[in-house]
Amino acid sequence: MKVAIIGAGPTGLTVAHQLSEKNLQVDIYDSAPMVGGFAKSITLWGRNVEIGPHFLDAGNIPQVHDLVLGALNGQYTTYRRKTFIVIGNKRFFYPPVITDILKKMNVAQLCLAAGGLIKQTIAPAKPAKTAEAFVTQHLGAHLYRYFFCNFSKKLWGLDGGMVSDVFAKSLLGFSGGYSPLKIIYKKFSGGFTRTVQQSKYVYPLNGLTTLWEALKQKIQQQGGKFYLSSSINEMACMKKPGKISHIFINDGTINEYDHVISTIPILSLIAYFKNSSGGYLQPAGHINFRSDILVYLKVQLDDAVAGQCFYCYSETIKITRVTNFNEFTPDKELDFAILLLEFWCSDEDEIWYATDAEINRMAVAELQKTGIYPGLKVLDNCIKKVKNAFQIPNLDLTENRDKLTEQLSFFQNLHITGRNASVNFNYGMENAIKDGIDLAATFLAGINTQLVANA
Repeated sequence: MKVAIIGAGPTGLTVAHQLSEKNLQVDIYDSAPMVGGFAKSITLWGRNVEIGPHFLDAGNIPQVHDLVLGALNGQYTTYRRKTFIVIGNKRFFYPPVITDILKKMNVAQLCLAAGGLIKQTIAPAKPAKTAEAFVTQHLGAHLYRYFFCNFSKKLWGLDGGMVSDVFAKSLLGFSGGYSPLKIIYKKFSGGFTRTVQQSKYVYPLNGLTTLWEALKQKIQQQGGKFYLSSSINEMACMKKPGKISHIFINDGTINEYDHVISTIPILSLIAYFKNSSGGYLQPAGHINFRSDILVYLKVQLDDAVAGQCFYCYSETIKITRVTNFNEFTPDKELDFAILLLEFWCSDEDEIWYATDAEINRMAVAELQKTGIYPGLKVLDNCIKKVKNAFQIPNLDLTENRDKLTEQLSFFQNLHITGRNASVNFNYGMENAIKDGIDLAATFLAGINTQLVANA
């Protein structure tokens, strides 16, 4: 049996590894020249860093733990996750912890927060499908305004009333059904915590690409073949309606398959198919995206707040997130640090078309406002732009994704998984790998069932 896997990111590589391990023939396609997708590493100033911060918790899911540590073969370090929210001169834990928020508020803010909590406990607002309604219902109006309102606008370019409650549920770590006071009680008593194992954040010694390249090598040893820097022109059902049989590549290559597994965005996938009239399929729904401007700074730090990531919730600070890559490898002695400053934006925003020099000046000025790195000295910079980096969880995202998935359900041997098939906002590396493991298990079980039925 021959399987095509579209996308060589974490999920695609995991599926390919699991299937090739069971002696299935797999071909992996990606338009990029290297594996890893959005989680790949790039080399700057002699060091490997990522396209954005990626946390890999290999401790909570046993299958992920075994796969990751087996592939890395000891070439990794572990670290304690330290991520924070920055509002004015205050720093709160990220993801948000209710008890931490209440401890760090001043008396006036605490009174307003308490009033909102009590009001929602006595006379809760009616449930609604927006992030604003979900947070207000569970934490009160003041905590919504203080914590989530501005950040929603910075992340998605939308008010919380225009963002799906899926975003809020993922961010807060629970899906509802609790009164505000019950939430606080559970937080104090250790509720809403992971129970499988202790978190074990893993970082490969030479960046995440080390992991993806290790998986690639194992897949190749198991007979898998990679088509990197390859653009697919078309997928076609040339033998039977509803069953994809051939993939046409831009270099003229035509390959034949029994099954296709896709980990790429659904809109990109639909563009590979033609309708009965010979034209390409038109999507039955739409998905909106935010783009990301990444400003890498090579710096010397006289003093710094310990932490890998800082999420800038303040309305007066334009950068969305700050990452210190040195904090992922705390055991290394380095004479400079690499920081990453991000602007989440629309590709129609003015900043998207600014020059690198303009973006760099703005980024450094905004970083100074945060107060995270006093005495900072910038030695060099590098700017990259990633278009359509994140799906916007607007109110009709799930509905539109369902329409698109239904449109593709015509293809009986097409299987869709990965980040863009997930409704979880906090989609970490462990989620991507677990999705690949799960899909491979389901796929193999289906094959075995079919073999028994045909016996």
